[in-house]
Amino acid sequence: MLNKQLDEVEVTRDLFRQALSEHTSESKNHILIQQINDWERDSIEKIQQTADEARKLLLKYTAKHILDVEIKLNKLTGQLRYSRQENDFIETDLHQWKKQLTQLTDEFNKPSNITIRQDSKALVNKIYVDISTISSCTMKINANTKWFVNGVTGAEGNERGDGLNQLDCSWSICIDDDEQVIYIADTYNHRIIEWKYGATNWQVVAGGNGPGNRIDQLNEATDVVVDKENDCLIICDQGNRRLMRWPRRNGTSNTNGTVVAGGHGQGNRLDQLNGPGYIFVDQDYSVYISDGNNHRVMKWIKDATEGIIVAGGQGQGNGLAQLSGLRGVIVD
Repeated sequence: MLNKQLDEVEVTRDLFRQALSEHTSESKNHILIQQINDWERDSIEKIQQTADEARKLLLKYTAKHILDVEIKLNKLTGQLRYSRQENDFIETDLHQWKKQLTQLTDEFNKPSNITIRQDSKALVNKIYVDISTISSCTMKINANTKWFVNGVTGAEGNERGDGLNQLDCSWSICIDDDEQVIYIADTYNHRIIEWKYGATNWQVVAGGNGPGNRIDQLNEATDVVVDKENDCLIICDQGNRRLMRWPRRNGTSNTNGTVVAGGHGQGNRLDQLNGPGYIFVDQDYSVYISDGNNHRVMKWIKDATEGIIVAGGQGQGNGLAQLSGLRGVIVD
């Protein structure tokens, strides 16, 4: 029986090795590699086009410049021919003609009115590979993924409550794979819980001081995102109609958060939110908010005092420009 199971493991191993080998051999055709190749091709074409335009312009003005030099040279030639025929010149004339020839030579070799310079504005946008350090808490699951038949309770399982081993209507979670930590929006306990893999208890890392609008309080937190770059949590504080930034500091509890969006009461102004439910943070640290009761998605740029409507905002409805009953937001 055990040998049969071992055979199955080895078959699965071989299939995985084959898939890994195929991926390695096809890595040059990866979609991201193709994006780099496209950027390279477009950049080269743009540079070549700009160089061709510069060459054509230079040749046009060079031809005119040569014509001007030839006119001056012909004039000098006429003076020399006349002076020789009439035998009418002195040493000063010779010095003057030599000086004119030197000037014409310099003017021909280095035109004073034509220079090549580079614009300070980049012609081609620099490309870079961004390894985002912000967890959007959105996981892509392969269609062939197989799940364990029996799950393991990682958090809760101790009935509803506000104890350190209890939850009360947890709306969302965010997983930090690097630290093997799960952050839980413990909504009706008005707090964010940190649960480390294998731990039997968890820790309050934001809120937990009852419902309220002080900077050490949350009011029905519905979503949480990890910002690893700044070592903090971004929290959707729905009841207070605001987003909060809360320092992590190695997982220890922190007293106060900072308002980063909303917090100006209920309303539909660009500096207000009404029923924010879920958030997404992009690589530029702009926050996208599903502003549920305003039936819109807001983009809040880092350090901005008001947001930008990027979807909806035309009232509740089923029109192509309308939204209704938002339940999440993801930026692709």
